[in-house]
Amino acid sequence: MAKTIDLPFGGEVRKFRLNIAELRELQDKCNAGPATVLTRLMSYQPQASDFRRPRPDSYAHGITDPDFISDMNMFAMVRSLGGDWRVDDIRDTVRLGLIGAGTTPSESFVLVSRYIDDAPGDLVANIGLAIDILNHALVGEVGDRVGKQQAGKKKPKATTA
Repeated sequence: MAKTIDLPFGGEVRKFRLNIAELRELQDKCNAGPATVLTRLMSYQPQASDFRRPRPDSYAHGITDPDFISDMNMFAMVRSLGGDWRVDDIRDTVRLGLIGAGTTPSESFVLVSRYIDDAPGDLVANIGLAIDILNHALVGEVGDRVGKQQAGKKKPKATTA
């Protein structure tokens, strides 16, 4: 399982970690596996946040205007590519990441309430944090190999029969 990761949250650097128990709770809370939650979080497209649905009355020929049709197709494509994240994808990833690293459940609830729920506009600002926490749990640290030999220990010799 991945080690803790230090990330800024609530004005200070905190430790986060998702163990198997937290990953199971996350999938129950979000009704999706951890990889799907990560995919949903990564679908956020900040460059499209001000991209609005075209209005036919803004075009010379209305709904039949070629520019309207083109703009509507572009709008539909961008909307279909992402933005499927859910509030609990962010909240529960952060909350459970704090718990997995040793924060008490009540303290993690207070922190998430204060810095996500009660902070207007900070929900989207915490998408990157949730992505980092979940990605670290699923992928681990760069260079950290599964089954890596510990210093001073030798691999057992293979026997042939």
